[in-house]
Amino acid sequence: MTHIDLQDLTGVWQRDSLTIENGKPFEDSNVYWLQAGDYFADMRWPLDQAKHTESLQSAFAGRTHWSQPKIRFTHHIDLTKQHLEDEGDLMMVDEKLVERGQVTTKGKTIGYKEIWSPLHTTDQSQQTNVAVVDTDSEIGYFIQVGDFAIGMNDTQGIFSAACLRRSTPQGKWRLLHSIGETERLAPLINAHLIGFTLRQNL
Repeated sequence: MTHIDLQDLTGVWQRDSLTIENGKPFEDSNVYWLQAGDYFADMRWPLDQAKHTESLQSAFAGRTHWSQPKIRFTHHIDLTKQHLEDEGDLMMVDEKLVERGQVTTKGKTIGYKEIWSPLHTTDQSQQTNVAVVDTDSEIGYFIQVGDFAIGMNDTQGIFSAACLRRSTPQGKWRLLHSIGETERLAPLINAHLIGFTLRQNL
């Protein structure tokens, strides 16, 4: 087994496929996982633009706990409003990550396998930037890894999230996808992405 430490997981990962139980691998969503040290952010939305309803989207962020081969993600902020912990087994195969685990939905526990590929961005330094807001009325997360960034905010139960990308280290940031009232994200994102104003890009 290839030894992996948390630093090896730092980067931008895109899901290639999902397999449920003994079914065939498939992919019906854009899925980005940003890992910066022991902080993570994850956003998912359908490939089919017509299916961008909240029930088919996912966004969550928090802390990662790693003890090879076990990985556990503690959700500090989540579109579902649940502070979940999801855990699986993770191994590296040919530079890709293979994650296996179980999830319980509607009272039924099912097995899954996800294949993740690293996205080698133009920012070879894979610079990371993490900001967390945690008050009685607001939770906010901003995580940047290289040319990708994800921001989330939950203020008094109103959730918003955005995933952004730039083409070069000095290039302009563009919005890939957003959920909810993104103006609530503006102070957090605009403070960390130089040359980008969220409100002007919507």
